[in-house]
Amino acid sequence: MHNINFPISSMLVSFDVTDTYTKIPVCLTIELMNSILQCENVHQDLINEFRTLIYLCVFTGKKYRFPDGLPMGGPLSYL
Repeated sequence: MHNINFPISSMLVSFDVTDTYTKIPVCLTIELMNSILQCENVHQDLINEFRTLIYLCVFTGKKYRFPDGLPMGGPLSYL
């Protein structure tokens, strides 16, 4: 940048980015989906199975563990 001439009234600013992706809160999202399914009169057995499968995908093992939420645009984030 030493070869760039800025106007005298210019102000240079630097920003530190701490989180580049928006996170979706996992537990809240699962609870919202549960409520939606109940409102749509989905059988409780199916709702329970949905919750079990989602918890297995999100909270089991190191490969799929997202303690702070799911990354926006990730495959499980589309639920």
